[in-house]
Amino acid sequence: MRLFVCIDPGSDNRLKLEKYITLQRKHGALGSFTRAGNLHLTLAFIGETDRAQAAAAALDALDFAPFTLFSGEIGTFSGGGKDVVWLGVKKCPELEKLAADTAQALRRSGFAIEKRPFVPHLTLGRGVRNWNASLPPPEFSALANEVVLMESTRVNGVIKYIPLHILMARD
Repeated sequence: MRLFVCIDPGSDNRLKLEKYITLQRKHGALGSFTRAGNLHLTLAFIGETDRAQAAAAALDALDFAPFTLFSGEIGTFSGGGKDVVWLGVKKCPELEKLAADTAQALRRSGFAIEKRPFVPHLTLGRGVRNWNASLPPPEFSALANEVVLMESTRVNGVIKYIPLHILMARD
């Protein structure tokens, strides 16, 4: 199974982003856009593994207090001729620490987590063309009070994310 660890931005924020993507499409944006239910902020990508229980146990070792994320600017990753458009979040030391702690906990449990710089974002679309930069992204805040271990799978050709384990922040 293909696994990753993320923060859920919440249903209200997913709806705001879905409306923003719809607006972009009405203004001519083309590409493969993220379905609202799949919008998330990745803390660590695990990849293909049959060790979901070990990943969940690694996450259970994390200790973090709830914190608030604030939406930032639109950004892109380019590569292989496919531009990825994403919405960043404002600098947040608590988020950066949680991402580093998550990667470290997974590495200690034997997972090969990439050591590239952490760029916190929510992917809006892949292979995107004609993105209208003059349309400002929605502003939002999201309470980060849980970390979710997700499985990425395909159901009838559609990518679906299934929560396997949730770790709540300490009170």
